[in-house]
Amino acid sequence: MKALPRACTTAGREFLEAGKRRLAGDTARSATTNEVKDLRREARELRLVLSGDDPR
Repeated sequence: MKALPRACTTAGREFLEAGKRRLAGDTARSATTNEVKDLRREARELRLVLSGDDPR
């Protein structure tokens, strides 16, 4: 059997640890609703600028 690259084993281990934390209820919100809204607005504005439809 061939050994897996280190990146694969590290990613797999991180995936399993994340699942354990989620099952234990040990999760933290990484963004608030307002932060998500701000990020979506910013992404929408960037898409407009990049598409050339920005009225500025």
